[in-house]
Amino acid sequence: MHKKLYLLAFFLIILFFGCKSQVKNEKAKIFIVEGIVQGVGYRDFTQEAASSIGLKGFISNKTDGTVEVYAIGTDTQLEMLKQKLKEGPARSKVENIVEKETKIDMKYKNFKIKQ
Repeated sequence: MHKKLYLLAFFLIILFFGCKSQVKNEKAKIFIVEGIVQGVGYRDFTQEAASSIGLKGFISNKTDGTVEVYAIGTDTQLEMLKQKLKEGPARSKVENIVEKETKIDMKYKNFKIKQ
């Protein structure tokens, strides 16, 4: 009887932790957004979108006129963000997005605007 309970508990633990790791299949990406993306509310727009999607990371203006977005999330979340980055706020005009996978930095607990 005890052996059956132990086996049941073991399988429940495996099931719980196994599912949890699949749900948390996160990765990190950097997006460099080119076009008219500074001085048009792009960082605020992106911060709001990324936060509502549940991403962690940051957005910052670069000296060359682009913006850099570092985001941590699932494939689905990152694809949703990419669509929002293409859309941008009304006054922006996105010409290109360069995207690359990178390492996850665990220091990010939410999505913020870097000054």
